[in-house]
Amino acid sequence: MAFGVLNSKQITILKAHVYGREVHDLGCGDLVLSRALLELGADRIVAIDRFRNENFPKRLHPKISFVHSEFRSYTGWVIDVAFVSWPVNALEDGALLRLVERARTVIYLGKNTDGVVCGPSAFFDHMVRRELLSSVPDQKNSLIVVGNPLDRPRAPTGDEWAALNIGQLMTFDEAEKAAIEIGR
Repeated sequence: MAFGVLNSKQITILKAHVYGREVHDLGCGDLVLSRALLELGADRIVAIDRFRNENFPKRLHPKISFVHSEFRSYTGWVIDVAFVSWPVNALEDGALLRLVERARTVIYLGKNTDGVVCGPSAFFDHMVRRELLSSVPDQKNSLIVVGNPLDRPRAPTGDEWAALNIGQLMTFDEAEKAAIEIGR
């Protein structure tokens, strides 16, 4: 599985949404994507994770602040951009949802098709209630960027549709087709 691998179009879109901004990498793991966000022009990274695995760097880039915390315990700053990549372990007590609700922009990278489940459905219910700024579907992982809250839910992207209907276990193509049908 290609967790967090970005295609060229996703890199272009991601750069447009992180350039010059403070990004909270929620569930940062070994900081690979945190460093990639800096390379794409993010001004500062607040990397949050409850684990420090063996691949965690010994020294941090000066623009990366690591917060060793569970999401439910994090009460830090206002969140400009929340970056959520493969939130498989974020099923705990709605804490991830409470963090992204505080964010001006939410960037999601993951997959909910082809037998993969990537995050709680409540997270995706929140996503479809925000303005869709960009969406780049891909069979490895989809990139979805949302902004301001909406008065009512919008048509979901394929990955969001699959997450909201997880009992149906859709293929990537089925989810994309369903999203197109819903969006008409």
